[in-house]
Amino acid sequence: MPAATEREEYQQRILNDLNTRFHLEVRLEKEQVVSDIYFNEMMGCPAATSWHEQTVMTIKPMVMMS
Repeated sequence: MPAATEREEYQQRILNDLNTRFHLEVRLEKEQVVSDIYFNEMMGCPAATSWHEQTVMTIKPMVMMS
């Protein structure tokens, strides 16, 4: 996916370098994180009342196939 801004292009270069030089698989994902919950008595279980989006970076070694 092409970078939309200079900052995104810089981030992509860093991720590519981590991948090629250090053989790391790096992924950036946006996740929804629950900020507050309450107990819903009608359903008998907790329910989320507010959440926010957070960027999460996952780094793991690449699996080398032989």
